[in-house]
Amino acid sequence: MKAFAADVLESLNQAKRGECARAHSPEDIATYKARGRPVGSTKKDAKQAVAVRYSPDVLKALLNTPTASNLPPAV
Repeated sequence: MKAFAADVLESLNQAKRGECARAHSPEDIATYKARGRPVGSTKKDAKQAVAVRYSPDVLKALLNTPTASNLPPAV
């Protein structure tokens, strides 16, 4: 723990003296790998997740329709 405290104090002293780690220029930052999916790896018409909430009476009416077999079971 003493070593950690000494390291923190040394870091603070370096900051007060104006010493710092390597500075990152805009050119350096531009060369960094971008995060996320690669460009062009997703379809233009990709599915989107949505949440829909129905009132109990609307849900009951939907479940009583002939196509209710396509809906998830009522909770």
